[in-house]
Amino acid sequence: SIFLKSKPIWKKLTSKYNGTDINGVNLTIKEIDGDKQANELESFETKYLDGKKIDGYPSIYMVKDTKFTNMMLNQILKL
Repeated sequence: SIFLKSKPIWKKLTSKYNGTDINGVNLTIKEIDGDKQANELESFETKYLDGKKIDGYPSIYMVKDTKFTNMMLNQILKL
């Protein structure tokens, strides 16, 4: 599955960037397993996505200043 294929990349990304300040942005990475953490997923959808449901996994959403942002990770990292 795509999730299993992306897992090593995800682990590398989180170990390198989680909790770091990059270009003035503190990057905190949070992983939610929608199958096992349904309440946490629903809370995230309500708080940051105005109730929009996440319908595919893996999905990456960025929150800046407590608001969902369309800013892409490569923009923050200036890749």
